[in-house]
Amino acid sequence: MCGVFIWVNLSHSEVVRLRLASHRQISGCLFSGDHRQVRSGGAVRHLRPLILKDVAEVTNLHESTLSRVTANKNMMMPCRGFELRHFFSVAIASVAGGDAHSSTSVRDRIREFIEDEAPLAVLSDDAIVDILLKNGIDIAWRTVAKYREAMDILSSVQRCREKRVQAGI
Repeated sequence: MCGVFIWVNLSHSEVVRLRLASHRQISGCLFSGDHRQVRSGGAVRHLRPLILKDVAEVTNLHESTLSRVTANKNMMMPCRGFELRHFFSVAIASVAGGDAHSSTSVRDRIREFIEDEAPLAVLSDDAIVDILLKNGIDIAWRTVAKYREAMDILSSVQRCREKRVQAGI
């Protein structure tokens, strides 16, 4: 009976040790590969695309293991804590073939553009695409519409009506 108890506890401690080692590997990968965001305190604007597959290759972990390890885990940054999944996103091409942009940072820019628009100068999805192109981000208007809808932001026609009512025009 005593031997079984020791075996179970040793197995559990080994699992915990391996789990901590996996966390260290993933954190190391985040700090080495996505240093711009880490140094900026986790600012979404500086987020570079980081794909589970790439991190899995570097850490020698399976993608499903990596997904489980990062689920419901947080990393404390200088400004605040972030869920580990926050650092993983889809890559969006750059216009001039430069560094790709993360979908999270593009969504953040779209949200900022819409928040800063004037009541009489509401941006359409096409106008947002043009602004993003000028900033080096190659994206289709359908993707802008998809991101906007995912963030529960109204269409340009609906925003225009709402902003005119709020402005009393």
